[in-house]
Amino acid sequence: MLPLLPPPSALVLSLNPRIPRAQMLVLENLTYRFVRPNVLDIKLGTQLFDEDANPDKQERMRRAAEASTSAEAGVRLTGFQVRRPSTPLSLGLLPLPPPPPSRADPDLDSTRLSRAQVWDAASHEYVQTPKPFGRALSVDELPLGIARFFYPPLSAPSRAERAAAASSSSSSSSSSAPSTSTSSSSPPTSTSPSTSTSPSPSTAAPPSQPPRTPAPLPLPLDLLLPVLRTLLRRLDDLVRTWSALPLRMRGGSLLVVVEGDPEALERALVRAQEDAAQAAAVREGAGREEVEEGDEKSTEREGEDEEDSDADSASTATSNGTAAPHTLQAFDVRVIDFAHTRALLAHESGPDEGVLRGLRTVRGLVEGLVRRLREEQRSEEASG
Repeated sequence: MLPLLPPPSALVLSLNPRIPRAQMLVLENLTYRFVRPNVLDIKLGTQLFDEDANPDKQERMRRAAEASTSAEAGVRLTGFQVRRPSTPLSLGLLPLPPPPPSRADPDLDSTRLSRAQVWDAASHEYVQTPKPFGRALSVDELPLGIARFFYPPLSAPSRAERAAAASSSSSSSSSSAPSTSTSSSSPPTSTSPSTSTSPSPSTAAPPSQPPRTPAPLPLPLDLLLPVLRTLLRRLDDLVRTWSALPLRMRGGSLLVVVEGDPEALERALVRAQEDAAQAAAVREGAGREEVEEGDEKSTEREGEDEEDSDADSASTATSNGTAAPHTLQAFDVRVIDFAHTRALLAHESGPDEGVLRGLRTVRGLVEGLVRRLREEQRSEEASG
């Protein structure tokens, strides 16, 4: 841990316990408390450059925002990582072609996932999908992008993916077409319908199709919907907070992490419900009489038990270095990458409307997905 504005002796000063915590920068691995984290990175804001950037960089970043969903919606789906069980659900998606060599600012999105990844529980490795997916989306396609992360069955191929599929299919058809050129010395041959020769297998076979991109199986709706409802409340909190902040954030992101393992997600949700019930009981003063009526001996014994409990809860890791079971989370959402966040300039006032637009867009997308999932749930219950 180093001070935010480290002096030359920062390494020595960082060991001084008298340095206030407010001056310390703490890095945290937000995926540590998950078994199989599904991670969604959403760039926030309508303006991606700060005012101290040189004019060329400002123009490049302005074009990047206008070419994506950032300028209009205040968000861009930058990348995501989703766990895929051993049996994939095919969406019939074709991989997008690799992007052309870019002459854009090399710092643009340099801290992002280089491409989206999908966890395959059978092979214990990630299946990669291309990063251009989020960049190629239009504003009206953002719902399918959000569904691609949270509930893939509701996500259709984007226009860019359909165009890539059509182009790939056209190229395959052209390369497999039979040659019609003949030698000038060969005599013409006439055939009747009854004696016509059938095409050879090589010319009759349909053109080969490129491999399809496997899609992850969705989380059960009875587990996913509680996560999304809580996410909506957290987004409301973020909107209220940012509405009161006189700041400007350029290039920041909203990071959403959801447990991708259904069993681990269910356990985390049950623990969260138990913790909420216990907190409510404490607020209502439950159990207060037992403490007051206990004798000195029982009070001492309870104190020892509490110390043991505190010692147990203080241990957040297992012997092999993974997160302790009682610390695992169902989901988390954070604002990240806020290095280019600053106070207002003299001519500025109010909150960052670009960031607020992005947060409200995300909230609207999640709310729309919840409505669709409720319909899906009712349909499943009616058919089952």
